[in-house]
Amino acid sequence: MKSDRRQIVVISGYPKSGNTWLTRLTAQLIDCPVKGFWTQPENNDISIEGKERKSEYKCFKAHHTFPILTKSFTDYGNGTEKVIYIVRDPRDVAISALFF
Repeated sequence: MKSDRRQIVVISGYPKSGNTWLTRLTAQLIDCPVKGFWTQPENNDISIEGKERKSEYKCFKAHHTFPILTKSFTDYGNGTEKVIYIVRDPRDVAISALFF
């Protein structure tokens, strides 16, 4: 990923917090592709879409904690990373997980 200088947007949060939804919505708003799960390019994630979009941005979804996420930028980033970190009421996460 280091050779690709497109700006990186990573949407991260606890599972069942709306990560896929917000990742796809963000990509639609800035008209960029969703590349999948951050640090796992081989993972064929449900959030991947918009491969045909040409943009100076690319979006990724993640479930990393903020410290682990920022540490991963050294290996996977290109110095342009922006993070949207989702914080959802844990009671709502539990209900979502229950009905998943």
